[in-house]
Order: sequence, then structure tokens, then C-alpha cells
Amino acid sequence: NLIAQFLGESFVIVGVAVVLSLVMIALALPLFNAVIEKQLAFNAGNLPVIILSAVVIAFITALLAGGYPAFFMSSMKPTQVLKGKALVSGGSQWLRKSLVVFQFVITITLISSIVIIQQQLKYIQSKSLGFDTEQVVMIPMRSQAASSEYLSLKNSFEAIPGVHSVSAASSLPSTPLFRDWLIYKDGWNGDQALRHEIVSVDEDYFKVIDVPLLAGRDFIPAQDNQEGDSLNPTKVIVNEASLRALEIPLDEAIGHGLSFNFSGEINRFTIIGVVRDFHQFSLHQEISPMLFMLPSDRTGFPYMAASVAMSRYSDIRKIMKATWDNQVAELPFEEVFLNQNIQTMYKEEQRISALLTLSTTIAVLISCLGLYGLSVYVAERKTKEIGVRKVVGASVGNIVSMLSREYILLILISFLIAAPLGYYAMDKWLQEFAYKITPGVTVFLISGVISFAIAWFTVSFESFRAANRNPVD
Repeated sequence: NLIAQFLGESFVIVGVAVVLSLVMIALALPLFNAVIEKQLAFNAGNLPVIILSAVVIAFITALLAGGYPAFFMSSMKPTQVLKGKALVSGGSQWLRKSLVVFQFVITITLISSIVIIQQQLKYIQSKSLGFDTEQVVMIPMRSQAASSEYLSLKNSFEAIPGVHSVSAASSLPSTPLFRDWLIYKDGWNGDQALRHEIVSVDEDYFKVIDVPLLAGRDFIPAQDNQEGDSLNPTKVIVNEASLRALEIPLDEAIGHGLSFNFSGEINRFTIIGVVRDFHQFSLHQEISPMLFMLPSDRTGFPYMAASVAMSRYSDIRKIMKATWDNQVAELPFEEVFLNQNIQTMYKEEQRISALLTLSTTIAVLISCLGLYGLSVYVAERKTKEIGVRKVVGASVGNIVSMLSREYILLILISFLIAAPLGYYAMDKWLQEFAYKITPGVTVFLISGVISFAIAWFTVSFESFRAANRNPVD
């Protein structure tokens, strides 16, 4: 009878919980979909599997939750139960303590992970990328017809008050690159060639994105946009990473010869300028050697870029749109701010942060519920002891300290386990970034203090209530 009663209560509680959880899932799906940018939903295809899974999970949960009181407590002798001796067995105490430690290991690990991810995201957002991200507008050229109008659009846009300069490129920072060549310098052979990212740009490109020339000059279309040959090599601009890779000193870079072997044909280049390193890609990658060229046909750029006065952008955009609509009638005018496009490179990290925040909130709530339940249990089990202590002069503080001490020690053990686990997990995650923060001890101390405060508040709530009761009661 006792086994049936305990298991029956457990199955009823878990059954109600399953129904409520399905309702909560249905209500929370829109928010969850917004966070993960998916479209998960209940439908005829997945509903049978979901219901079957819920039934199996509910059965296992009810069996585990109800099995302990059903098979252990119902087997106790009535004389021991009435004296309260059987309720303090060593095995059950270790199980309770182990579960508290396990819950708070997860909680502290998640809290420290959130702090580190937020610090890394803040670092990404604040780190200088080596170019202007605030005043640059990207304008996609999505057709050959649009690209063929580039020079006309450039002249028209540059005449608009508030537009500082206009250029174009085969790839702007934060957009994909589609070409890389194996480049080697004069004095080296093809076996020593090093991979370079290749970007075709128009003149004023570095002026638009505000990347300074460290040596040499910018492109001059009238003399630099011809196809190079062995007698008159193609003029190129390289970045600092290229010079380091090719072992060329900055003061010797201008006029230095480079080569590229394409299907047995040697293409020759001459360096006319060196630009400061900037991040073409996200901070997951180190800055690559890059080579910038001025194409002979400047009608094939997929992107325009304009440096504008943002305070006047609403008026500038109206004129730009009108100009575009007049010259490129078949395509709508589009623009994307460069800084917004850069943020899209870190969407995955932002999603991870949001999901971890939700997970941590749930983990903290579950940990508090478990700890509160245990504190109620301990307070009830020690009712007589609390009464006796108060009669002989123990203060409320003494009693609260006595009831809380055990669980605070468990939180300390949890912290000692969670700190190295959290550090290891976050160190693995940070290895995906070429440029990253270094997690310090402070992060884990903060996580430990937060968990300690949560645990102390949870336990103390019931402890204060028990300690303030009348000893007669």
C-alpha cells in the first residue's frame, strides 16, 4: 500500500508537470525561435514523437523521484520511524549533498561562462579593427547593369553635400573574399610562395574606409589600371602582414617585385604602397597577407562604399536613392552600414550568450528550489534541537549559522569543482578567436560569490523562519 501510494503521488505530480511543460513550451517557442533564429513548431509530423518522448521522460522521472520513498522509506520499521532515527541514514545524506554539489557545479560553471562570453563580446565590439566602421555605407551592386554604371554613380554621389568620398571593391571588410594567390618576392622561387588574399579596389578605397598608407602612394587610374607585363608589372598595394610574411622591411617595400605563377605563366607585380593592417574578417582569424589591385575594367565591382556625414544621412540617402533610381532603374537602391554588417559576423556568439543566459536562469531556479526544499527538511528535522538551543540562550544568528553552515560548505566544494571545469570549457571556446581576452581568477570569484549569495539567501529564508519560532512550539 505504501509503495503504491508513494509511486502514485509521484506519477500524478510528474504527469501534471508534463502537461504544464508542454503548455510552457508552446508559449516560449516564439521567444526561443527569435533567439536561435529558427522556426521550430509543433506540427503533425513531430507531435507523435514529442508526446511519446514526454511520456517516456515522465515515466522515468516519476520512477526515479518516487522510487526512493516507495522502496526505501516504506521498508523502515515503525519503531525507528516514530523515533526519527531512520530518517538520518548516512547514505541518504550523501545523496542529498551530492545533488546539491552537482546542481551548483552546473550553476557556477554557467555563470562564469556567461561572464566570459560577455567580456569577449564587449572586447570584440570595442577593439579597433583598423578602419572606420561608423561613417561607411555599403551599396551592393547586384547586377552587371548596376556595376557598369559605377563610374557615373561615383561622380554623382561625390557631388552630394556630406559625402566625403566614394570607392568600390570586390570585397569590403566583413564580406567574403573569393580569390587568393600564392605570391613570392624577387629572389624567392615558386616553392616559397605564400598565400595572399586578393582584393580589387578603385582609387580612394583606403580613403573611404580610413586606412592610412604607411609608405608609398595610392592608385592613380590613369597610369596604374593597365594590365601588367614583364616590362611593366602590375602596380599593387600590400598590407603589413604581407611584408612580414615575405620578410620585406617597410623602408625597402616600395618598388619591390612580386610574382604569381598561374598555370605556368608568371605574373609580375610592383609594390607602390603599404597600408596599415586592418581586419578584413572577424576576430576569429588572424590578419592575413593581402594584396590590393586596381583592375583595368572598373565596371565589375560588387560593392560601392561611401564615406558620409552620418548627421546628414537622411538627406544624403534621399539624393542617393533618386540618383540610383534614375541610372539603375531595374534594381532597388540598397544600403548597409558597415558597422551593422560587422556585427553579423558575431551572431553565433550572441546566440550562445542569449541561450546560456536562459539556461543559467533555469539552472539557478532549479538549484534554489532544491536547496530550499532541503533547508525546509533540515529545519523540520532539527525542530527540537532548535527549541532546546533557544531555551539555553542561542541567538537567531547562532541558529541560522548552524543551519546554513553545512550548505555553504557544499557551495564552496561546488566552486572548487566548477572553477577548473568552467576555465577549461571557456578556454576551448576562446581558442576559436585569434584575438581574445584572457579569463582571470576574478571571473570565477564573481561567479562563486553570486552562487554563494543565492544559496545563502535561499537557505537563510527558511532558517530565519525556523529560528524565530517560539521554543514552546
